[in-house]
Amino acid sequence: MPRHLESAPDPSEEETFGPAEHEDDGSDDVLEPLRRPPWWRWVAIVVIVSMVVATPFAYALYLVFR
Repeated sequence: MPRHLESAPDPSEEETFGPAEHEDDGSDDVLEPLRRPPWWRWVAIVVIVSMVVATPFAYALYLVFR
C-alpha cells in the first residue's frame, strides 16, 4: 500500500528514523521535501498582488454597472 494512504501515526507512538534505518529496507516510500525553482516564489507574489488589485477594481465595476 502506498505510504500516502496510511493513517497518520499517533504523536505519542511516533518513531524517529535515522538515514541508516531507511537505506536497507528496500522501499521507495521515503518522502523528500519538494524543491521548487526560485522563480516560483515570484509567480506566487504576482498572483497574490494581482488578486489584491483586482478586488477593488471588480467592486468598482459592480457599482458602475449596478
